[in-house]
Amino acid sequence: GQVTDIGEDENGAPVRLYLQSEAYGDYIMILNEDTAWVDSGSKTASDPATLEVGEGVYVFHSPVSTRSMPPQSVAYAVVRNIPQDVGVGQYYKVGEITEGEDGTFRILTSDGSMYITAGEDTGLSSYVEGESFQLSDLKAGDRIMAWYEIVLTSYPGQTYAYHLMLLPDETEAESEDGAPAEGTQISLELNGEASELVGRYEGGTVMVPVAAVAQTLGFDVTYIPGKDGAA
Repeated sequence: GQVTDIGEDENGAPVRLYLQSEAYGDYIMILNEDTAWVDSGSKTASDPATLEVGEGVYVFHSPVSTRSMPPQSVAYAVVRNIPQDVGVGQYYKVGEITEGEDGTFRILTSDGSMYITAGEDTGLSSYVEGESFQLSDLKAGDRIMAWYEIVLTSYPGQTYAYHLMLLPDETEAESEDGAPAEGTQISLELNGEASELVGRYEGGTVMVPVAAVAQTLGFDVTYIPGKDGAA
């Protein structure tokens, strides 16, 4: 989608990405320290401070979204500088990896959707400048960006990667279905404006502070105890 606005914290770091997509409409992507910023053209890390309104990006995000309008979701990777003549890097988690007798490695993604084969002619790079890795270093749970061209129309799909980038380990745990971890904070937007209030992901649902939200929107809030102590 196209970046329509960028929400920043008190230190000027981007924490929300507002997108408009022809396919999905308006969306808010929640950014955190686990969000990878990838330059797809150079296959290197990208500086989020250089992001500008109007730029076109790809965002790989959690399958879990809020039911708000627009919906919000946690961003796994923001991919920038997308060349027109080659495929864009794709975000995956490693589910299983096996080494073949011919020295190639076969990666099954954690969602079971793709087999990615890589060999000695596969370019390798690390998201962290100055670091390197070998295919034999990959393990289940690792996060990678994969560049490839042709995908066989089987299930799982099958492809050969001409480049792999190893992303840093996550600092926050996620559930097996890709949902945010329990207690993950969710940024709130009220009447189209960024708010200092936050929601929290609990038990598979985004919870918000109803009284504080109502007061911010201009409503009077009072507490009326019920017969059983509930309000």
